[in-house]
Amino acid sequence: MGTTLFLTEDQISQIADLAIYLTLEEISSYFGINRETFLRMRKDHPDIDLQYQKGRSGKILRYAKQLEDKAFEDNVKGELTATIFFLKTRARWSEAKEESKVETIVETPEEKEARIEDTKLFLQWKKERAGNI
Repeated sequence: MGTTLFLTEDQISQIADLAIYLTLEEISSYFGINRETFLRMRKDHPDIDLQYQKGRSGKILRYAKQLEDKAFEDNVKGELTATIFFLKTRARWSEAKEESKVETIVETPEEKEARIEDTKLFLQWKKERAGNI
């Protein structure tokens, strides 16, 4: 049996915008429900979960693009910290010494899609940069 829906269509449409900036607890509080109820509603009502995921993904994409811009900034000093952070989080780079054993990296479909998108964005940036030289 599904969770009783406590949100109007108008409130559901607000979830994507709220998810950009607020945590689950804050969104729940905004609507006057507890966190567990909101989690159950997301599970039982795909439209609510879709709006939440849409908002969170949009925020991640926005920050990833900003980070990539910083990491590949064209100045003498560069943005070393942003570059290292990008490599560690998106390219699974590590400063640890490499061990002799080979480890298979298993990526989820979402990670694979993000990797492909990153590659496309990099190639586009590289192409645009080559046109400006």
